[in-house]
Amino acid sequence: MQRLLSEGFACAAVDITAIGTADITPEQWYAGVIDTLVSVFKLYRDFDLETWWLENSLLSPVQKLKELQKLELCQTPEKLKAAAPFLLKAGEAEAKAGNIDKAIANFKTALKWNSKLTKFVPQQKAQKFEKKGKAEHLINEGENLARENDILNAVTNFQEALKLDPSLNINPQKKAQQLAAEGLVTKARTLIQEKKIKEAIAAYNQAEKVDPKVEIDANTLADICWRGSLYELALSR
Repeated sequence: MQRLLSEGFACAAVDITAIGTADITPEQWYAGVIDTLVSVFKLYRDFDLETWWLENSLLSPVQKLKELQKLELCQTPEKLKAAAPFLLKAGEAEAKAGNIDKAIANFKTALKWNSKLTKFVPQQKAQKFEKKGKAEHLINEGENLARENDILNAVTNFQEALKLDPSLNINPQKKAQQLAAEGLVTKARTLIQEKKIKEAIAAYNQAEKVDPKVEIDANTLADICWRGSLYELALSR
């Protein structure tokens, strides 16, 4: 429900147990569901359940529930205006995913629903967020490369991302080295578990060369030093 709410959908939680199931007819049960929805969405001012129910008396209870979906009670100017920001977010997400036409459509509708939004050109906004989406992809790919100690290609990815989205606050070389060092530390911990002490020490030493400020857990450091002393091996620090 939280995801739907964040995307601008009106949601309601219906407590079925409160409506009951014993000693009630199907019509009463569905009427209870609809009454709950009307109450949660505060539609009583615009919607008379009893009148509407009688007007649709030829429909089955299930059909009545489906018919309710066709009502435009939520399409008031005030509610549309409030929903405009959610459409903007949806448009940004579509643009980042490369769905430019859908993004532009969302942006245009948002402007239509709320004329007081900061003015922008839908096409330009869509292109801007498309670039942001590509930049995010390059960042994610670069982070994975860095953790695999492929610093050169990681830096290249980060630099390309900065070209697409100059607002990114990253230092390509520094970020790649930090992630590479963290990846080596993680690798070293795994090697310790596998009792490959010599390889673990080598990984730790390499991590410090890549990034002298890399954090190494004190307990793990003590353990590796102790185990290393048994093999007459040592960390570089």
